[in-house]
Amino acid sequence: EQEPGAHKKTNTAVMAMLGRDALGPWSRGRIALLVATAAFHCSVVTEARPGYRRDFPNGDEVPCPPDVTGCSSDLCPGVGHRNCNGGSMPLNAFGADLMNAGFQWTKALCEADSDGDGITNGEELGDPCCVWEASQTPQFSAGSHPGFASSTSNNYQVCAPATTTTTTTMTTTTTTTT
Repeated sequence: EQEPGAHKKTNTAVMAMLGRDALGPWSRGRIALLVATAAFHCSVVTEARPGYRRDFPNGDEVPCPPDVTGCSSDLCPGVGHRNCNGGSMPLNAFGADLMNAGFQWTKALCEADSDGDGITNGEELGDPCCVWEASQTPQFSAGSHPGFASSTSNNYQVCAPATTTTTTTMTTTTTTTT
C-alpha cells in the first residue's frame, strides 16, 4: 500500500529531473519532445536495408504479393520481410533463408523453395539456372515473390537441361603399293 501523496512525490521527482517542477508551464512540452525524439530514434533503427536487394537477382523488381502492405508501384521493396515496408521482424521465409546464406545468392538458396509454393527461389526471381552473379543483369524478370506462397505467376522460366553434342570425326588413310 502506498503512503498518502506518494504519487505527487514521484511526479515532482520526475519533473525535477526534466528541469521543471511539477507545475512548470514547459513540463508537458518537454515530455512531448522527449517522446517524439524517442519515437524518431526507434523508427530509424527499424528501417529496412535496401542494400540487401542487390544480393539476389531482380531484388528491386520483386512483385508485391496479394494482401501484403507496403507495396510501392506493385513492387515489394522489403523483400525479406513480412510486409513490403521492411523493418519488421521476424523475417519471412525467404528473408530467413537469405540471412542463413550470409546474404549471398548461392546455388542452394537459388534451388530452395523458401515459401513452399513448389517454385524455386531462382525461378521466382528470374534465375532458373542459378547462374546469376551480383555484377550481372538477370536473364529473366522476377515472376513472383519468393517469401509468400500466395504470390504466383503464369510466367516462370525454367532451366533447360544441359545438352551434350558429340562430334565424330572419321579419318581415312589410303595406302598405295606399287
